[in-house]
Amino acid sequence: MMVMPQSFPKSRFIKEISAHMAALHYGPVPGPLKTCAALFYKKIDDLVLTVGLEFSTRYKERFTASFYLSKSFHWGYMLPGFPKRAFERFGKFLEAPERKHLLDPFFAQPGVVDAWWIGFTSGSVESFLEALRLTESRFVEQPGLSDEVRNCEELKKHLVMVGEVVSGRRALKGPPPNLVHQPSRYAPPIPREYYWAAELVLAKHEPGLASVSFTDLLAVDSWRIENLFPQLTMV
Repeated sequence: MMVMPQSFPKSRFIKEISAHMAALHYGPVPGPLKTCAALFYKKIDDLVLTVGLEFSTRYKERFTASFYLSKSFHWGYMLPGFPKRAFERFGKFLEAPERKHLLDPFFAQPGVVDAWWIGFTSGSVESFLEALRLTESRFVEQPGLSDEVRNCEELKKHLVMVGEVVSGRRALKGPPPNLVHQPSRYAPPIPREYYWAAELVLAKHEPGLASVSFTDLLAVDSWRIENLFPQLTMV
């Protein structure tokens, strides 16, 4: 009698992935996640490589992941002039024999580039991790990619704003007057001073783009950078 592999609940599945990511020198990115189910990072020189785990919204127990190389912890943040190839799914870097070994037959067909794993099982965890091991260097070592990321002027500007949020929030003893782009609730564990400072910095640098969502993005990224990789503000 065939024994079907055990399927984990999503929360347990994320814990299984997380435990193995630590062995590959990835740490969890703390704070709220809005664009992926789990986010992991490692430092590569003066850059941050993040891996975002995504669950399908159309199919049960199907998941994928993408790399993002930047100086921001906001996964998939595609600023004007930022290289598109700095944000790619694992599947783009898997070779045909590897796809046959690691993926469902549909995703091993000729011409299929994307890669999804089916089932929240120990087997899918192992296949996913093997794909990560195979593709990480292929993604990171794309010719000229690191320099394109470093030379993105909008990313440099973003880091200047992050630096001002980090320094500005320390001086705030209470909410500044006339704040209009604050979220309805502040995401724990991020102190509200980051949100206050983020709105002030946006009013200075990007007044035409100021919004609640932009305040949230800048506040969260500033908190993460200060706590995980403060050297990133030294541009």
